Amino acid sequence: MDSNLPKVAYSMAETTFITSLKKTSLYKHARDGSLRLTRVGRRTVVLHDDLMAFLRNRGNG
Repeated sequence: MDSNLPKVAYSMAETTFITSLKKTSLYKHARDGSLRLTRVGRRTVVLHDDLMAFLRNRGNG
């Protein structure tokens, strides 16, 4: 597989690293609707576009 392909989804561990937020905080943001989580089978991931939207919107309020 080509490692130069852009990521389209991040695991919760990757999302915590990228955002510097704890997993419990990410789930809180998901509950209040500010972060969209996606289930893929039994895994929970954050789509790249959803993470970028969350990060953009966090600075606005």
